[in-house]
Amino acid sequence: MEATAEAPTVEVMPPAAPWEALPDGDYSIVELMGHTTLVGRITEVERFGSKMAAIEVLFSGQLLPAIFQGGSSFYRMTPCTKETAWKSQHTADRMYSLPGPDQGDRARGIAAGAGTASGAVPFLR
Repeated sequence: MEATAEAPTVEVMPPAAPWEALPDGDYSIVELMGHTTLVGRITEVERFGSKMAAIEVLFSGQLLPAIFQGGSSFYRMTPCTKETAWKSQHTADRMYSLPGPDQGDRARGIAAGAGTASGAVPFLR
């Protein structure tokens, strides 16, 4: 009879959550005038005698160099965790945008530019 040796068992650790590698800081989803949405780490800084936001945009798994935005260009800022920022980040194959009209809208005759002469969609009940 041939003796068989059992292979030693190796415990495999689950992969670390990728957002845990991000540096500490305040992360937010920022909506700016001009229909621009940025996801990343945000810091308040003073430049040229004005308060500004330094936004390090999270794109495809890395923080890009900071861009500076004045506070008056902010429409909305939603503070979030690193995990939420990671899951909401822009990637080359998935850009953040509003969803298109659903089938129910099309069935009711509502499409882009439909509605009144000004293009406004009337209130529906």
